[in-house]
Amino acid sequence: MKTRLKKAYYAHSMKIYNSKREAEEYAYIKSIFKGNVVCPNKDLGELGSMKRYLNVVSDADAVYASEFNERVGKGVFEECETALKLGIPVYVVRKGVNGYYCFPVSGLKIEDQGINWVFYGSLVVDTTSLLQYLKELEGTPSNKVA
Repeated sequence: MKTRLKKAYYAHSMKIYNSKREAEEYAYIKSIFKGNVVCPNKDLGELGSMKRYLNVVSDADAVYASEFNERVGKGVFEECETALKLGIPVYVVRKGVNGYYCFPVSGLKIEDQGINWVFYGSLVVDTTSLLQYLKELEGTPSNKVA
C-alpha cells in the first residue's frame, strides 16, 4: 500500500504573486511543512473558477494563509473557510522582527462586502498561540502549545 504524501496549500493574494514576499513565504512554509506545498501561482496557474481552487484546498492536509495589509481577499477567505469547514487546519503566516512565524486560525471575520474584495475579511488567530508567542518574545517561560 502506497502512503500518500502530505499536502499543504499556500493561500495568498494575487497582489503578491511573483514577488520577493511570495518567494520568502513559500520557502518558510516549505521549511516547516513536511510534504508537498501547493502554491496556486506556481503550481496551478489560472484555473478559471474559484471552485477549482477550493477542490485543491479540500484535498489538502493544511492551509497556510498570507494576509495583505492585515486582511485577506475574497479568494483567500473562501479557501480558508472551506478548509475550516472540512476540519483542515489553517495557519496564518506573518513576518516579525525575527523572521516568519505562523499561528493557528480559529475563525474568519468578514470586514468589507463591498466592491473591494482585496480587503474582504480577516483571520481570527488562536489566542493561546498568540499569547505563547508574545511570552517567548519577552523571554518569559511558557508552556508549549501543540
